[in-house]
Amino acid sequence: MVPAVDNTTPAEKTAAALDRASFSEKWSVYALRVPAKLCHGTRKAIKNHTLNLNRILSVVKLSQDDNHDAAVPTILLLLKYFSEHPHFKHANSPRGNTDESLIDATKEKVAKTLRESKLPEKIPSPVQSFLKQVKPDDVFTKQVQVDYANWSAESVLKEIMPDNVTIPSSFESIGHIAHLNLRDEQAPFKQLIGQVMLDKLGPRVKTIVNKLENTGGPYRTFAMEVLAGEDNLITSVKENGCTFKMDFSKVYWNSRLETEHRKIINSLKEDDVLADAFCGIGPFTIPAAKQKKCKAVYANDLNPSSVVYLRENVKINKLDERSIHTSCSCSRTFLTRLVKKEQVPITRVLMNFPAGAPEFLDVFRGLYADWCGERPPMPIIHCYCFVRDEEDMGSARKRARVALCGDREDADILLPDACIDVRDVRDVAPRKRQVCVTVRVPEEIAFHNQEQEEPLQKKARAG
Repeated sequence: MVPAVDNTTPAEKTAAALDRASFSEKWSVYALRVPAKLCHGTRKAIKNHTLNLNRILSVVKLSQDDNHDAAVPTILLLLKYFSEHPHFKHANSPRGNTDESLIDATKEKVAKTLRESKLPEKIPSPVQSFLKQVKPDDVFTKQVQVDYANWSAESVLKEIMPDNVTIPSSFESIGHIAHLNLRDEQAPFKQLIGQVMLDKLGPRVKTIVNKLENTGGPYRTFAMEVLAGEDNLITSVKENGCTFKMDFSKVYWNSRLETEHRKIINSLKEDDVLADAFCGIGPFTIPAAKQKKCKAVYANDLNPSSVVYLRENVKINKLDERSIHTSCSCSRTFLTRLVKKEQVPITRVLMNFPAGAPEFLDVFRGLYADWCGERPPMPIIHCYCFVRDEEDMGSARKRARVALCGDREDADILLPDACIDVRDVRDVAPRKRQVCVTVRVPEEIAFHNQEQEEPLQKKARAG
């Protein structure tokens, strides 16, 4: 009989063989018996001496045998000092703030260490009096059980992954989903990493996903894979007082932009008319409408899935469907329709498409040339883009100026550097930053009639 071929990779075997029981250890530490009514004050007073270890309570109830000679109810405060040499089974065992300086010391020495410790200010007198009179009989030894639950994800992965593989240290939370961006060297161990992360991120996180490619394309999405947990990518997040539902695999969302969303929302005024040309599922527009930050809100995205969830989020946040005018089209078509066809007096325009938003600014050339009636105020544009680093801010100004002014010889006069604000938003990757370019459209650009000018230019060239 031919034996079955085992096609399981070493990494998959490692993940399957994650033996959580093997991470158990027992330690012996000193503990201080404290009157129960002084527990809080004493714990605060000697916090530099008490044990601080993930998921280990430093306050322990005394057994009847240990408490039988006490005149009042007492508890034990676990101290950070080992009473015996710990036999660590693992190089990366969680140590917390444990201290080996008093190993094999007498209980008198431990009591003396506590009596002579410098106390913080404003410690109640009964606590001070108790600590100044700590006796050897008040010092106990206690067994501490350290299990897999006490280990951090980083410590577990350091213990079981090869030394030459970098341990993942960051992730993004999107509702019940934790989003990793693993490197090539980590890919063979992705199931293992996913399982450990699922174990350690608590009950709120139910799905671990890994990004398989860079964010890109007209919809700003990326391919991803589920590493561990539920195969459910429909989730909800709360941000700036609103709830946003989405299918994370079909729409663009970045939790790291919450502060930027809030900054723009807070800058809006009651008479503003907001047009978001790349609105996604509504992180700018829904809070703006819910908080009644402006007169009117128009939201557009090219991605049909984004618009579907935007409209659902309008309902989830109990907004009137008329509070946000939604559409699904190209940003140029959207802005052209608002100004040329509907003559909406836009005062703020958002263009959060950092991979290419500046190049869409050319839509404002002559956009108001056919405007009927009194000229409206020119809109302020918040346009997001990427630069190489903080020293490359000038490139963002140049892109905005060229897109708005084209090859006009007076471009520097119409839009001098002082009129184009570039603000740093976030670090994206080494030598890559996201910035916000804020600029008001010059009237000379917006009302310039290119159709009338072109025949004159041809006539001049012919003459």
